[in-house]
Amino acid sequence: MKSAFEFCMDAKNELSSLQPGDTFVVRDLFKGYIWNNIDRSIRLKIGILFFEEAKKMDKIIEIRKKNSSNQKVYKKK
Repeated sequence: MKSAFEFCMDAKNELSSLQPGDTFVVRDLFKGYIWNNIDRSIRLKIGILFFEEAKKMDKIIEIRKKNSSNQKVYKKK
């Protein structure tokens, strides 16, 4: 199984398939069966790592508030 960092890089690479103005949570950047097969602890680490990466990419991603499921929401600029 991949590490949380490798999954985070996969998510970061998937940003190119989004259109400007699209809102998303990290889970949306993975196919459902892939996300569901990742251990919960790894998924939490992926979210933390992606948030740290998103702060560095402020020209590409806008960080928004959390949704009702307590997932951080992002918007592609």
